[in-house]
Amino acid sequence: MIIAYDVSDDKRRRKLFKLLGSFGVNVQYSFFEVAITRKNFVRLKAKIKNILKFPDDRIVFIEMCEDCWRKVVRWGYDAPYELEETVVL
Repeated sequence: MIIAYDVSDDKRRRKLFKLLGSFGVNVQYSFFEVAITRKNFVRLKAKIKNILKFPDDRIVFIEMCEDCWRKVVRWGYDAPYELEETVVL
């Protein structure tokens, strides 16, 4: 999954950055690549909703199929991964 955001407030931006960093790889400042189970994605979205203020802030979640995930060319970093038994929260 790709998660990108535009957050207007520094405090909320730092909180979101820290949260997403615990789930995936920071590819660019406000752009994360995350390998996550469906169950943990539901939890992550709930936590994000508590951080962001709409309509001031914006976020996009781009889900990728496994085949597309394998086709991504990465230079300078490794793909994130999550084991099914990993407890993230």
